[in-house]
Amino acid sequence: MRRVRLTSGLQLLELWSATAGQIQRNQVYEALFDIADGRAAELYEVVVGARGRELVVAVRPDLLVKVCFTSPSTFGLRYIGTPGDPAGSDVG
Repeated sequence: MRRVRLTSGLQLLELWSATAGQIQRNQVYEALFDIADGRAAELYEVVVGARGRELVVAVRPDLLVKVCFTSPSTFGLRYIGTPGDPAGSDVG
């Protein structure tokens, strides 16, 4: 199993975490670990983005995480939020 590292988007994670509930934070952190471990497709509904390097992970029906693989060994966090949020309008 190939592991990848989260190398960007940490400020986004920090900002989002400040307003999210504990359960949501735990779910997103777990999903990020699962992405890093290469297990996200086994555990979540995952959609590959139009550019092929992006993944949208449905952590739960009302919570998405979008990441972009910046190299074969790294990924960055691009979006955390609800499917209908205008800030995530390019998700998918």
